Amino acid sequence: MRYVDSREPALIKDTLRKLSWAVQKLDCGDFCFEEASGELVGVERKSIDQLLSDMTSGQLARQVALMCDAYRFRILLIEGHLIQRDGYMAGSKISWEQLWNALQSLQDSGVTLQLTTSEAHTIQRVDELADYYEKGLHSFATRRQAGDRRIAMLTCIPGIGEVRAKQLLERFGGIAALCQADMPALLSVDGFGPARAGAIRRFLQGGGK
Repeated sequence: MRYVDSREPALIKDTLRKLSWAVQKLDCGDFCFEEASGELVGVERKSIDQLLSDMTSGQLARQVALMCDAYRFRILLIEGHLIQRDGYMAGSKISWEQLWNALQSLQDSGVTLQLTTSEAHTIQRVDELADYYEKGLHSFATRRQAGDRRIAMLTCIPGIGEVRAKQLLERFGGIAALCQADMPALLSVDGFGPARAGAIRRFLQGGGK
């Protein structure tokens, strides 16, 4: 089954419904469908303005963290036109370099990027992606499943290597629970001091004490 989140714009919901997608409130992501082996694929849609805002607030990091728990394959779909003015993204204080470094970090943690120009283009692309992932093999390549993407994502946090990432997952059980952990809980993990715990909070929760 293919699902579109009930909070998506009417054009997207109504058009995909006609294409046999089900409309349902999703816990995370804006679109969800199954890969050929039965693994779930999640797609988070962001307009350019929303992307820049969520990068600044930490919301994007939190959403990606939740998707790492929920989906085997994660896709960030960026909708709109990237416009640069005087070295910064239009309407923001985020530089072109900062934007693409952030997007590169997401890709390193196992998030795939897709670019669309409008809601109509998004509709077309997510339906194409669902078709693509339903095919286990392709003439030009076979998709390979990598290791635990949660570990890859956590190692993007300064001071967190693979051993520490595994330690966190064992202690909290998953990314979603880790996102909810306060400083005392993080400090209770063996070997985690204020600097390391603070880095985790900033990465997953957009700051806080």
